[in-house]
Amino acid sequence: MYNFGVDNMSEKNLINVKIGGVPYTIKTDEPAVNVERAAADVDRRIAAHQRDAQWLSTEKALALTSIELADRYLRLKDEVDNVNARYRETSKQLFYLQKETDELKQKLFEAQHGAASEPLDDEPEEKDNGENGYGYGGEVSSFV
Repeated sequence: MYNFGVDNMSEKNLINVKIGGVPYTIKTDEPAVNVERAAADVDRRIAAHQRDAQWLSTEKALALTSIELADRYLRLKDEVDNVNARYRETSKQLFYLQKETDELKQKLFEAQHGAASEPLDDEPEEKDNGENGYGYGGEVSSFV
């Protein structure tokens, strides 16, 4: 949070910057480097507007810069909102795909092993003779 000269804030950094040739002391909990960088960007934009239109007062250049930065912020916010919406939709699709994959794996397991293939207590277990049921030794590869 930023403040200009409000004294009821405790444990804040006091940062001196110049914007449009006017000195400001900003009281904030933000790191000084961030505030100085932001102030320098605003100052640079104001100077560019004044160079482009020399009749433009500092106040009008400041207003124009504020509008420019607000527009940039809102466009970026919209972009982030769109990315977040696509992320939520993709996450939802992934969840359903994982659920479907688990169900298909279960069906494949049941088809390969059959529900009654587990040996009962009174039935002897088959010994593994190294064959895979197709007359060949070793494992049969699967896509699971």
